[in-house]
Amino acid sequence: MTGGRGLCGRAIVEAAKRSGQWEVFTVARSYSLEERHVVHDLRQPIARNRDSFPDSVDAIIHAAAQVDQTDDTFDVVEANTRAAYHLAEFAADVNCRQLVHLSSVAVFGAPTLGEVVVEDSPERPRTPYGLSKLLAERVFESWLADYDSLLQLRLGYIVGEGMGESTLIRRLARARVAGERVQLVNPEDTRIQFLDADDVAAICLAALDRCLSGTMIAAGRERHSIEDIWRMIAGAIAGQSEVTRANAPELAYDTHYQTMALERAGLGQFTPFSATIGKAVADLRLQAA
Repeated sequence: MTGGRGLCGRAIVEAAKRSGQWEVFTVARSYSLEERHVVHDLRQPIARNRDSFPDSVDAIIHAAAQVDQTDDTFDVVEANTRAAYHLAEFAADVNCRQLVHLSSVAVFGAPTLGEVVVEDSPERPRTPYGLSKLLAERVFESWLADYDSLLQLRLGYIVGEGMGESTLIRRLARARVAGERVQLVNPEDTRIQFLDADDVAAICLAALDRCLSGTMIAAGRERHSIEDIWRMIAGAIAGQSEVTRANAPELAYDTHYQTMALERAGLGQFTPFSATIGKAVADLRLQAA
């Protein structure tokens, strides 16, 4: 498991351990007290640190990535492509037969109002991050003959315990706790699909269990407006905030990712968004209380 300390990574590691079916190794650049943890920067060849890695691996879930949608330099492309290449080399070296790569809907480019995106929609990444995820997919596909199954899971917006402080949900929740003024921009027109990190974990483990292959979009089934999100946060956290609303049509966007491949595979049962919001703001709710 790479990226085992990230939002999805933590959920996957915990679910895998609970299942009792897997002996889980994690890989990250930073030290961890977790058992079977390997300290390694995947931008460097694994061969340089080979003795720290297990000699045999049945499956790899690759969640590690440099995620920065604001960085417009080549650094993100280089970092994520190198990591994929070195991991693919390692997988071949240890005869790993199954690989799940957590990719991103960023490979499709920025969503536009009225656009419906499906698995075979054109790939037009507009950011270095989106390009890096598309190139990482191609790297793993170049080793396709070595795998029994390769699943490229293009994730949408993920929510859960431990999500980043810069995300929309956490920023709105912090403002609610502090009683700060909140401005909702395009509160009805901008709509976003959210998927629970625990649902990502369930999909990944089911994919390994069933040897699922292909490219699938994983995004929440419902599209929630900014107004919906604020109402749920306000309902979850006690407090008072002055709320203003503004329209900026040029900034509005509407994510409409369809998950047909997941539905066909019977993996379209998702956590209700109200429960997902609760996980994401649980610590702030306690703080407000």
